[in-house]
Amino acid sequence: MVKLTKPNQASFVARRNITVNIIVAQETIHSMKGFKGGKYGMTLKINLEKASDKVRWDFLEDTLLEAGLPCLLVSVILNCVSSASLQVLWNGDVTEAFRPSCRIRQGDPLSLDLIIPCIEKLGHLIEETLNRGSWSPIFLSRRGPALTILSFSMKPIGIK
Repeated sequence: MVKLTKPNQASFVARRNITVNIIVAQETIHSMKGFKGGKYGMTLKINLEKASDKVRWDFLEDTLLEAGLPCLLVSVILNCVSSASLQVLWNGDVTEAFRPSCRIRQGDPLSLDLIIPCIEKLGHLIEETLNRGSWSPIFLSRRGPALTILSFSMKPIGIK
């Protein structure tokens, strides 16, 4: 069975505090400033505030199936996401209804529940890249654990 939540996932997980990952992120940057002897590091900060607008439905489907959800449930979820129609208020006039080609709508009651597995999938893809040797983790201390990814959110997606 696929483990959905990594030990470094701090947001939306019971008994985990987001401030720990904030401190670890600050320490990572501080440690990287001290690299010497041709040693280089790279950090990526991905702003996921608008991530739901970019999620492809085929990626969502693959992610939910890999997470072990039953095919029928995945089909129902995708139907809920893809069957909605939208209208835009443009200069005081309402446009005709249209259907999005792909995305999870912000503010949709399902959006947070669907974007979190997608974020976790990103973490799994990064782990696979590390396992292949394409990237190396950073160690903040000699005997400390390898750091590969920190996942946290300052506010729930879809909340303004």
